Amino acid sequence: METGVTIAANYYISQGSLPSIGVTGTDETAYTDIRLGDLTIDETTTIAQFARTVVENNPEYRYYDQISYFSALQLTTPDGITYVRGTQARVNLTPTDTTPLLSIAPSYGFSTTDGFLGHGEYVGQGAFGWVHSRRSSNRVLVSSQQLIANNAHAARRHRHRTRRKLLRQTDSQRSGNHLIQQRDTRPQRIKRPTSVHKAAHR
Repeated sequence: METGVTIAANYYISQGSLPSIGVTGTDETAYTDIRLGDLTIDETTTIAQFARTVVENNPEYRYYDQISYFSALQLTTPDGITYVRGTQARVNLTPTDTTPLLSIAPSYGFSTTDGFLGHGEYVGQGAFGWVHSRRSSNRVLVSSQQLIANNAHAARRHRHRTRRKLLRQTDSQRSGNHLIQQRDTRPQRIKRPTSVHKAAHR
């Protein structure tokens, strides 16, 4: 999926009742809090092996839950127009599925980093994230997640927005000070003596 004139940033992509997936880092070294034990993901790793490892090492996960990985790759046309190419991979934690994991999921997003599920490969600037989901009765439960931005375009936009906000605040303060100065420098009106005072001095 591609979208025009878009900046990949740390947007919220899901909100739900399942525990959020914790993420450490913002680039290809980023890793989640999903423990993988002794498993090292490679071309021979099956979905069943991955599923059993996740469920056995992480009590908040169950068989047939789903782990999804989202990627928003920041790209630029030859004319200088920025756009985003979005991809998504979903892995069901099926304990009997012998399909190779990396045949349905990218190695970036599904790799082993120091015993945890991690990103593991640099593919470009953009944003990425993982979501845990579970089908329950007639609804789907999800974890609340936010994309992790690793994007110079987003950083520049954030700096520009911050600068504009500071300028607006400074202008507002200057305007307020000007009004205060005008009010404070107005000539004071002297009250005339009342008729009582006049009577007393006759």
